[in-house]
Amino acid sequence: MTDGIPRKQDLVRRHGLIEMVEHWAVALSGIMLIVTGLLELPVGRRYYITEIPGFSWADDFFVTLSLHYAAAIVFVAVAFFHLFYHGLRGDGGLIPRRGDLKASIAVIKSFFGKGEEPPFGKYLPEQRLAYMGMAALIVLLVLSGLVKTYMNLLNPQLSRPIALTATWIHNGAFFLFVLAFVAHIAALLIKPNRPLLRGMFTGYVGLDYARKRHPLWMDERMKKDRKILPGDRIEGTIHSTGSSSVEKRGEQPTGRMTDQHEGGTGAMILEREYLPYASGALEPTISGRTVDFHYGKHHAQYEANANKLIAGSGLEEEPLEIILKTIVDDPSKRALFNNAAQLWNHTFYWKCLTPGGGGRPGGKMLELITASFGGFDRFREAFHAAAMGRFGSGWAWLVMLEGKLDIMTTADADTPVARGIKALLTVDVWEHAYYLDYQNRRADYLTGVMDNLVNWDFALEQLEK
Repeated sequence: MTDGIPRKQDLVRRHGLIEMVEHWAVALSGIMLIVTGLLELPVGRRYYITEIPGFSWADDFFVTLSLHYAAAIVFVAVAFFHLFYHGLRGDGGLIPRRGDLKASIAVIKSFFGKGEEPPFGKYLPEQRLAYMGMAALIVLLVLSGLVKTYMNLLNPQLSRPIALTATWIHNGAFFLFVLAFVAHIAALLIKPNRPLLRGMFTGYVGLDYARKRHPLWMDERMKKDRKILPGDRIEGTIHSTGSSSVEKRGEQPTGRMTDQHEGGTGAMILEREYLPYASGALEPTISGRTVDFHYGKHHAQYEANANKLIAGSGLEEEPLEIILKTIVDDPSKRALFNNAAQLWNHTFYWKCLTPGGGGRPGGKMLELITASFGGFDRFREAFHAAAMGRFGSGWAWLVMLEGKLDIMTTADADTPVARGIKALLTVDVWEHAYYLDYQNRRADYLTGVMDNLVNWDFALEQLEK
């Protein structure tokens, strides 16, 4: 669907013109269907609706039925256009995903101060569930409506059981449709959702709202569009808000500092890299909900803290690896080290995982593992034991040490790169990496990662650097 980040008014384009036309065509024809459907009951004269100026037709069955058919034609035509247009474009953002119900409950709880809302992409989980529910109701309305139309226009003597069944299905679906329509309007009045009202009329939402409730979508748009706004970060660029120039820097080390001048200041920021896959791509071993929390909350917080602590340190222009090596043994910089190291560790961790990975490596990687550990099975057992043996929080690593592969663990935020040791692979054993999926079953998490997600190609790339 058409969306993007404009360079003015701190707004984000959520929907383009076609989506806006679709939305209002469905909304207005849907309202007309509800009104004319109720008038067919009939209620126009009983509740004095005919006394309202301009509504004298409200108790005329032929008029209300004709208007109902006209609205139905528009509604169905737009629905089919929506399916074909967005289907051909491959827009699947509103298709329900595994875990949406649980995530929706978490969102509702957050409205009442019970828990924190997870980070999301362009669409919230309850929006996807509502979309599918409305789609099911529309299918029932259309199919039963076609039977009723056939009966009204072409075959008044249609079998009574068929006519009654179609009528009851249509009326039941109509009642649920009205409830869903009212619930949709009510949801927009809830305070966290009110910024979406602007989007209904203009297609834009506030940038602050998008960053707060849809951070994964904003990261995706920034990566795709390479658009920069005040306060944003973008990989490998220098951006001055005082001019329109954007200069490409080229490849940088993981977490490289980016010079972003805010109103003439020379503020330097450390940045997360974008996830190399969709948040749900690691399922079922690691759920999309866990990735959303892990990357969107924990990793983001380390990034924010590191950027606050780096200011005025004299290290603003150094690559992250150099910063870590410089301050690793400096007690006065312990807070900066912890957050900067966690920024690096997490970026490295995401690259150590890949959908469809895991299992036994091949080629050079397997040869080195065999030479260093006596076989892959022995390596696997040793790595698993080391990761399980790390008490509390920390990391398990496969490293290159003194010319051969070795296994090590580090506590909390500590990292081999700060000691000049080449890391090839890591698994995060902080509880936030697995607790939502496995609770206290760290062993199951480690087995799943080793069997299904380890990115041996990435490990080999680090080896050959």
